[in-house]
Amino acid sequence: MRPYIRLIRPKHWIKNLLVLLPLLCSGQFLRHDRLIPGILAFFAFSLLASSIYIINDVRDRENDRKNPSKCSRPIASGAVSISSAMLLFIAVLALALVCGGFANGTRVVCWVIFLLYFFLNLIYSFGGKNVPLLDIAILVSGFLLRVIYGGMVTGIPLSHWLCLTITAASFYLSLGKRRGELLKNPDNPRPVLRYYSRDFLEKNMYMSVALAIVFYALWTVDASSVIRFGTTALVWTVPLVILIFMRYSLIVEDKTDGDPVEVILHDIPLLLLALLLSLTGCFTITGDTTDTSPEGKQEVPEEQHLTADVDETQVWQRTAGAPWTGGEPQTVSADFERISGAAAQGMTVGQELLLLDFMDCYYQSIADLRVIDPAVLFADSEETLYHKNIWHGLCVIRKLSPIDLTMTSYSYSLRCVSITPSEETEGDVDLVLRENNVVYFKGLNGLPSEQFGIKHTFTLRGEGDDWSIVKHWSDDNPYYSADYDRTTHQDKNFPAITDYIEARRDLSREGLSVTAAADHPYDRDAARAYMLTWVGKRNPAFMAYDDYGGNCMNFGSQVLAAGGIPMDTNGGYETGWYWYSASQTTLPWVNVGSFRDYVAAPRVSGLVAVADAPYFSGETGDIITMGVDEPANHTTVILDAITDENGNVVDYLLCSNTADLRNFPASAYYYTNRQLIKIIGWND
Repeated sequence: MRPYIRLIRPKHWIKNLLVLLPLLCSGQFLRHDRLIPGILAFFAFSLLASSIYIINDVRDRENDRKNPSKCSRPIASGAVSISSAMLLFIAVLALALVCGGFANGTRVVCWVIFLLYFFLNLIYSFGGKNVPLLDIAILVSGFLLRVIYGGMVTGIPLSHWLCLTITAASFYLSLGKRRGELLKNPDNPRPVLRYYSRDFLEKNMYMSVALAIVFYALWTVDASSVIRFGTTALVWTVPLVILIFMRYSLIVEDKTDGDPVEVILHDIPLLLLALLLSLTGCFTITGDTTDTSPEGKQEVPEEQHLTADVDETQVWQRTAGAPWTGGEPQTVSADFERISGAAAQGMTVGQELLLLDFMDCYYQSIADLRVIDPAVLFADSEETLYHKNIWHGLCVIRKLSPIDLTMTSYSYSLRCVSITPSEETEGDVDLVLRENNVVYFKGLNGLPSEQFGIKHTFTLRGEGDDWSIVKHWSDDNPYYSADYDRTTHQDKNFPAITDYIEARRDLSREGLSVTAAADHPYDRDAARAYMLTWVGKRNPAFMAYDDYGGNCMNFGSQVLAAGGIPMDTNGGYETGWYWYSASQTTLPWVNVGSFRDYVAAPRVSGLVAVADAPYFSGETGDIITMGVDEPANHTTVILDAITDENGNVVDYLLCSNTADLRNFPASAYYYTNRQLIKIIGWND
């Protein structure tokens, strides 16, 4: 039995821990819904690698017999016959595919990466390892594919800096292995070694390790990392990483043939340094990660009141937006702009600082669900009251949410689109900006919620560089949803908004089911993949309707089509459901109300769905239509359900267009009148 175990090289499985690296670097390692797929992926990749090891040893048996360090391998030594080895190969590969099936499910991209690794290594075994640089490139790709696969299986977006760190470090390890083979055994029969010199290998080794350290440092200070971990202190792990590479280099250059596994497993100081790095990273990260699952237990008060208290005692103090005191207006310089495009559009320092102050005042208000008085930023009290009341309404809605919608952190970026003189008042300036943001709601425990391309329109007034806001409008949900009465300083829709919240709180979350059936099931994984691909942008295969009432239903229809729902050409403009071009489409494809009517209408074939299904019976790919009051005027698609400790749905994570959102809680919307359209599948 021992020779067979040696043949699959279980100690080399340590390399496949890279599959879990995205999970570790996300701060979500203890989320069971991500950890379990990650563990399955680790075993799947390990077994797949072992099947390659068997093939490689069968192919290399003659060369291995000539190599003093490899002649004792099971096949080279005769301990395992070729026929037995091939039977073991089939068994191990089958187990790898089974584990991969549990880990990958029906996600095509996971299978592509999984099989790509297998075939690249077959190329390596069947001659690729004898081609200079191709041999190293395949080794490096193996390390990188492990990380990408882990990110895909666990659903964790990968940082570009992290991927570059792994790539550069993998080049260093692979080049070091070739150097060790070249120097420690001059008679090594590996044909590719005659193309490499010690000088070539060492120059590129140290270039690669330098890049790996730089990329790692950039990852620690990248905005996405700072937001995810809630700290900038990770940068202080860089010296440890440098020390780890130095220790590895010391060993490789002196004691071994450069095999990374042998180095890592047999050097206690190196293992201790790696452990110290992990512990340092864990202690550096802020926040509670003991239960980071959105399905985990939510700390909901025993009783929620629709008259939720929102603190409005704090007054904003101008900080970043303090008036410019340098005399003449100073244009933002291209090498020091905080709002992208500011320099190109001719924005002044005072204008830029004012806009940044406004954004920070808003985000700090909704982050803690307490309104900060922004009076110092506005030219008159009416505009101040308008914003305070809009923010107050949003804070009340979020305080009444079934999950905690205070924020642990937020980040936004602004792009200046245009600056023009105001047509209403001489001397005033109109500005248009686009905003992207990432926020971390406490109740989602580390899962980022994103918005893309939010349009802001400002009118500013000032002298020199001392500016204030005359008017502000945004196509973000709280602003365009409110029916604000400037005489009463109230949103006239607000009583209805809270009524919807109250009614939904009383709905059952247990034993919900929909009895409809279809000939063909809805492919929810494909729908999910399409959402994540096209949220925040527009598929060029379809017309975008952002300037024609919004793209939300168009996006929802595309998601359904991606999930396998066939277009319905049996009906006309008002009763069919298809899109071929701007002139060949139907109203239900692009209009919220028309789609709801289409779902409710009887049909023999095509889409099978349930309009006004039990709200808490939703799943990935189902449609939620919403508005402030009837009729619904916005379409979103469920990305994931958020459940409590008993597995009952309490909220949803949504994707949408027009309001371009990803991983956004339904309860964070200003729209509280919501209906679930349950997608079942389709009939022939």
